[in-house]
Amino acid sequence: MTSMETIEYSIESNSALYRAYMPFVRNGGLFVLTERPHELGDDVRLTLKLFDKNEPIPIGGKVVWVTPNRAQGKRAAGIGVQLSVSARHRARIEGLIADISGAEEPTHTL
Repeated sequence: MTSMETIEYSIESNSALYRAYMPFVRNGGLFVLTERPHELGDDVRLTLKLFDKNEPIPIGGKVVWVTPNRAQGKRAAGIGVQLSVSARHRARIEGLIADISGAEEPTHTL
């Protein structure tokens, strides 16, 4: 990918946010479902719309995880994006999943 891609991404529920959030990534990360190929280190912009707010959050980030199409274990294709986001937005995202973060629900990554 040669130019920075903008991805519009909507997360519709707490459980969807839990499955997408990558707490093990420094500064937090989100797994973005996409079949479009990306490489580690690609810069992307997310226009993130969360279920609790009508106004999307513009977020810059870097691809730090790639799950290709037809991955083993029937994992969904997509990319993990290390977020370049304010502490306020990160706290909001983490606050939304706090009540289910101990759940046994599988995530898109681990």
